[in-house]
Amino acid sequence: NVIGEREIDSRLIQKNDVIKVVPGAKVASDGFVVWGQSHVNESMITGEAKPVAKIKGDMVIGGTVNENGVLHVKVTRVGSESALSQIVRLVESAQMAKAPVQKFADQISKYFVPIVSLNF
Repeated sequence: NVIGEREIDSRLIQKNDVIKVVPGAKVASDGFVVWGQSHVNESMITGEAKPVAKIKGDMVIGGTVNENGVLHVKVTRVGSESALSQIVRLVESAQMAKAPVQKFADQISKYFVPIVSLNF
């Protein structure tokens, strides 16, 4: 049952809130559709070029774009718990860490470069 409808800052959204996502708007938080149907552009997350059909019970990801219908979404994850935040953290940690083969190459280059330089 809808008690009322008002526009709020996305930072005020909490778990278990039901949010309305109009056509052309970004989905504010991760959750599942409790009412409505639409197509959602998930290309920023999945790379899939075609919008994905969403109906009652389907999961939606925060940051994706609602294409054509109105969706009412029950929020399951917000802020740093969201799928998008987790992806950002994983990418950042991957960029910070060196792969084992890169560490090995760094060790070899300490000796390889000076030896090759001496031969020329």
